[in-house]
Amino acid sequence: MNNIVKIDNQNLIINGDFEQNFTGWQVEGLSGEQKIIDSGVNKLLQLSSLGRVSQEVTIMPNKTYTLSFNTQALYVGGKSNVTVGTNNTGNLFDEHYENNQMESKEIIFKAGSNDSLLKLTLHCSGGEARFDNIVVIQDIPTVSSAYVYNGGYVAINFASPLSDQTTFTMYVNGERRKSMIFDIGRKYWRGDVSFWGGTWAEAKDSNTRFTLKTMIGDTEQTLVEFNGVSPSK
Repeated sequence: MNNIVKIDNQNLIINGDFEQNFTGWQVEGLSGEQKIIDSGVNKLLQLSSLGRVSQEVTIMPNKTYTLSFNTQALYVGGKSNVTVGTNNTGNLFDEHYENNQMESKEIIFKAGSNDSLLKLTLHCSGGEARFDNIVVIQDIPTVSSAYVYNGGYVAINFASPLSDQTTFTMYVNGERRKSMIFDIGRKYWRGDVSFWGGTWAEAKDSNTRFTLKTMIGDTEQTLVEFNGVSPSK
């Protein structure tokens, strides 16, 4: 068994498509200046310059995130605004968009070493603006292969260099053994990340099950499961 687990990149934003109206969102500003518009195909958020909405989500320190969304400034000279800040670093960015047609945007950012809470605020200046499909996802390391080699070490091969300092925890037959931290882009053994020693690879027969996990959001999730069959190397 060498089962690479496909993890769905879970959207940290609740109701980012506004199909449940304002569920999950904090409505701010003058009442009635925040509206859910039914386009006939889907629902959209529409704001005037006197209204805004925000949402707070839990994040992990030192992790990379991607924010994506659709937005439109309804009037010439108006701007749709997206502001993101954290509990420790403070304001990360405040972006303005002036396109009068709905457009897709993407922003990649990294949480600070003491950040644990992110606040996303949608607002506008001048006229009205629309928003839809708000998504915040955490960058997830992708495992391409995993082995237990003769000589007693586990080799985990990632599809690309790690973008963040990441903690991985190994379970042997369901029992938690040890956690190890790997730095950004750090590699061992021909481009693989290799965990040396007998702590994780102390049993190498085909009945030994190894499970590599890491934190995604506030939940530990499995990246790969594999049996302790030792290829000749």
